[in-house]
Amino acid sequence: MSNASTWLIFSDATSNFIDSSNKLNPLLPTPSKNIILTSEFSRSNNDAALNAITSAGYSAGYSAAINNYLTNSSASWKVPTTAYGGTNIEIAQSIVGTSANPGTLLYPDAEAKGFSNNIYLTPDYEYDCIGPSGKGADGYYGYLQTLLTSWALRVLNPNNPIVPVIGQNVASGNSGTFNASELQSAAQKILPSTVLDDFDFTQKTFPELLFNSKVNNISPLINSVSVENYAQNKNNSTAAAPAGDPGFPVATVPYSVVTDYANSDKTTFQTKLPNTSNYGPASNQESLNIPDGSIYIGDGTFQWSTLSTTAINNIDVQNATGLKSSTQNLVPEAWLMHYGLPNGFIATEQQFEELCNDLIEFISNTGIKKVYFEIGDYKTIKQYNYCDPSILATGTNNPWIVNYLLNKLPSQVEVGAVVSMTPKYPWQIDPNNTANNTTIGDGTAGQPKDNARQAFELIQTINKFSPSKLITSFHFDHEGGGEYQNDNNYGGTNGQPIGAGYLKWLWNQFMPSSVIFSDSLASSSTFKGHYNFGWINYKTTAWLNNSSGSIDAFSENYWFGENEDYPGNYALDPTLTPNLSLAERLGLNLKSFIDVFGKDPSKYPSTIAGGANLINWSRTVDPITGQPSSATNAVPTLNENAIYTVYRMYKDNPKALAEIFNNKNYSFINSGKVPAFSDSYYAPIDITQANNNPNSPQGGIPTVSLENLSSSNQSQQAVIDAGLANRFPSLTSQFTVANDKQNPNTTGGSFDGLSALSYDDFITFLNTSAGILSTAGITPGQPGRDPSSTRIALYELQFIPLDWTTQQVANNHPYLIRFHDPITGRHHYTHNVAEATTLESQGWQREGRKISLLNSGSADDQLMDVWRLFQASTGDHLLTTSETEINHAKQIGYVSEGKIGAVSSSAISGLNPVYRFYNPQKHAHFYTDEASEASSLGNLGYVQEGFLGWC
Repeated sequence: MSNASTWLIFSDATSNFIDSSNKLNPLLPTPSKNIILTSEFSRSNNDAALNAITSAGYSAGYSAAINNYLTNSSASWKVPTTAYGGTNIEIAQSIVGTSANPGTLLYPDAEAKGFSNNIYLTPDYEYDCIGPSGKGADGYYGYLQTLLTSWALRVLNPNNPIVPVIGQNVASGNSGTFNASELQSAAQKILPSTVLDDFDFTQKTFPELLFNSKVNNISPLINSVSVENYAQNKNNSTAAAPAGDPGFPVATVPYSVVTDYANSDKTTFQTKLPNTSNYGPASNQESLNIPDGSIYIGDGTFQWSTLSTTAINNIDVQNATGLKSSTQNLVPEAWLMHYGLPNGFIATEQQFEELCNDLIEFISNTGIKKVYFEIGDYKTIKQYNYCDPSILATGTNNPWIVNYLLNKLPSQVEVGAVVSMTPKYPWQIDPNNTANNTTIGDGTAGQPKDNARQAFELIQTINKFSPSKLITSFHFDHEGGGEYQNDNNYGGTNGQPIGAGYLKWLWNQFMPSSVIFSDSLASSSTFKGHYNFGWINYKTTAWLNNSSGSIDAFSENYWFGENEDYPGNYALDPTLTPNLSLAERLGLNLKSFIDVFGKDPSKYPSTIAGGANLINWSRTVDPITGQPSSATNAVPTLNENAIYTVYRMYKDNPKALAEIFNNKNYSFINSGKVPAFSDSYYAPIDITQANNNPNSPQGGIPTVSLENLSSSNQSQQAVIDAGLANRFPSLTSQFTVANDKQNPNTTGGSFDGLSALSYDDFITFLNTSAGILSTAGITPGQPGRDPSSTRIALYELQFIPLDWTTQQVANNHPYLIRFHDPITGRHHYTHNVAEATTLESQGWQREGRKISLLNSGSADDQLMDVWRLFQASTGDHLLTTSETEINHAKQIGYVSEGKIGAVSSSAISGLNPVYRFYNPQKHAHFYTDEASEASSLGNLGYVQEGFLGWC
């Protein structure tokens, strides 16, 4: 079969495959091991029937119908207590039963064991309903019978592929109502703990629970799953997964792509195949020849002409490893920011490695351009052991941060450091440093190194360990910067006050040579270079009065969106709030927006206006009555206002959420504290305005938050009421869980931010925000800039939902920005933000993103790394995938500038060719993935040199 696609064809009627004398139906598709014929064969004739199928060249599956034993009338059923202390085999036998004990789930026991290893086991869980609203076993029999019998089948058949056939409602949780904790409670009533421990009840969907459960933590419970989609069994192909949250977990579950339907005679059946199957096997299923999809043909006389070999071969199967959880392109340039590990949490080496692996997976799948990771005083705060140069990763000569993060990041991702360096808290890498040291010091006698000096030296040390991936940016929070934000002169003289001018001097002494400036240049009053560092506050400026050169300007957009209290009668009076004591603020019984308007966004006012009201993410309550209290025995609890934020209110309408950040009804925006997304503040920086004019374009970088309070506050009633009690953990809350009554924001942040959205809606929010930002400073009605030129920073990377790490956005690849020199006519391609900024400052004109490369470093043998080389004598940049061409180019003066991404060596579906041209008169190469542009280049003196590849 084409593409080695494997199909499981399931029939309720064995006669569709084979007759009573074991002769195969001559109308079957051409025999292939990639076609698995499965049905409820009679076990008395099982071996002969299965042998006939496999001997003909097909694969064979055995499907037993599961007895409906866990119904309302049998809620008290449980594994016989005599088996509770037995082996797995004994418990499995108790579940499937024996001929002497037939009142069991899978009957008789002969249908559950004794198969040769090449036979697929495809138990048919016909009882699709998830049961009544009761919480007991009878309310979950659709789930429980699947769990129990799949577990028993795996114990009794450790080497057979198991592909259960389940109903749509069970698979999807009946349109999003699946609750793993309630299922766990039901399972506890009927199963011994030794069996319960094999099930992963932390999963969000039932198929994911099946896929992530293992017998004895070794053998996978199932290998794949087939879903019968009854709802679309009406002359429709069913390639598309049902909509809704959570829907089907695309990355792991091959979805049943087609069902049969009856002809007008009601006795004969046919099918309608789709053109594309979007749900192929997950990567760990490839070696097992697990089906790419399932074809369910049901009862009756099936018309095999509608399921021909040709028709099956024409289905374009996309394996799960290539699936995208979002069908969009990520438009803006996305940066990830970090602000520390959870309070008191000290990661082990294994935990830090796992955290980095999850983070890198998210960065790669989402196409993050720059990631900032926090470093700190590892001498005083053991949380920073990962950047201690004396603590080396096992078997290496590198500190953890180098071995597990920097060395493994994709080549196109830039790295920045986040530092907290308020002088109040002295860094002790230099033990002579003291609290509140606000003077410059280089560590010589009587001149202890100040916090920033120690921070920059640590960056330099880390970079020495990691020459292939350097830290080239720097960032700190306003609250962690102290006097380093003061506007002082450029320089680093001992004993002088610290300030931003001193930070610029430190930058030029300790950062990599590719991003620094000479002291003579940087100290000039006419210097207009840009430093890749800055700090975040409501609205910071790029230009300072007393030192030359611009810095990154960040705006703290996320802060005013933390809460959504409606103004007027439903919000604290902003003039009163600052006068309240801490106890009074925590004790207020403040109505939230949801209290007033309910949970249906369609009934909300046209906009939600308001703002945060200081520390109202928690309140103190009486430990007995639960009422707000400021008494000495009061207990801090989570305030629902931190859960029901604008992010959650608009989680299903991400476009409207993006508009909120441009809504001047918010007092924070209206007062000018935080710029609206369309404000000129976000327009590209104007290098002619070397001053502190807040009205000039600052190249502002908006910052929105990923905070994920619910993930670490699962027992809070507000979280439960919001339907988030079974929420996925975040990158860090998977390792540590806060005491969510005493420290509600320890592991998840202080509110629910963008983590409240689905991954696809998260991408929609970013893309919509980019569209608004592209209009920054432009007169309404005039064309905006290219939205892909915008940048958005995502704050608090440690709170990324863990289930986002495996999700992908279409074409989330390293892109090349194209620049044009109006003087020479040359074009230049770069994926480096710092280089792009430099080119613009030198007069090159930005033409936007032109080519989206693939991620390098993949195990895919069709991917080829793209190298960039530069020839100084001609100014030409060469992009190539050929090692031979690289070696030849070096012989004629080209210098390698490293890998910039990858391309595919073949024209895979969905990828575009990248045309390569050369102009001998200009001695210049030109690259484009636009066929129309390629067709016009011949008239401009360019000669095509073939294709760079496909991306």
